[in-house]
Amino acid sequence: MKINRRLWSVVIALVVVFMQLAPASQAIDQFPAARAASTLSTKVHIFYYPWYGLNPYRHWEQGGHTPPNDIGSNFYPVLGPYDSDDFAGAVTTHMQQIQQAGIGVIVLSWWGPGSYEDGLVSGIMNIANQYGIKVSFHIEPYGGRTATSVVSDVNYINNNYGSHPAYYRDAEHGNRPAFYVFETYRIADWSPIAPLKSTNIILQQTAEEFTQTPNFGGLYTYDGIAGTFAPGWAVASGASRRMSVSAAPSSEPPRA
Repeated sequence: MKINRRLWSVVIALVVVFMQLAPASQAIDQFPAARAASTLSTKVHIFYYPWYGLNPYRHWEQGGHTPPNDIGSNFYPVLGPYDSDDFAGAVTTHMQQIQQAGIGVIVLSWWGPGSYEDGLVSGIMNIANQYGIKVSFHIEPYGGRTATSVVSDVNYINNNYGSHPAYYRDAEHGNRPAFYVFETYRIADWSPIAPLKSTNIILQQTAEEFTQTPNFGGLYTYDGIAGTFAPGWAVASGASRRMSVSAAPSSEPPRA
């Protein structure tokens, strides 16, 4: 089944500030002073989307657009349309900017084993590691995703990337890795993931109904005002306190 992935209308981050993307050729001049890894906050996470390709264009054309001048985004990157496997250029520039913002963790959009995005994980982790940035995973609603397949995904990610020095583990919560699961409301029964709670932090995207939340280790809001899938941050945080799970609210830049 082909998934019509959401358009990137805004850059959405977890409690993070918005940053402009700078051309790779300007990276050294624009970011001359590197932050020490110890100054980056691992409590601040930013969603990162390795969706993009050139020759042919990948994802930039979504929604009927015709790149390079017309792209599927409300914001045009200073880099212009870039390739997500341009590790020495675009990805390095992104990591420099993220480091300069003091952000300690990127959350990679991930579409299953063997996906285009999965093929870029190691390269992105290598660059992130150079800048002291850790990497977590955003498990997307790929075709055929089930609660059982997400269990396999978590095991696959841990087995394939868990030994990398850039792999994020929450030192304050048992050194467990964290996984964000997008659109959890697509699946009615999440009980298969419950056994993973002791060794992983798996976050449910908030919805108005929290019946599945006890199977997860926490909640996160994706939209910046938590208004689409939960009526405000207070509701999500209140639910997390009642269920003794973690809560991760998101913020986003102002819309033009």
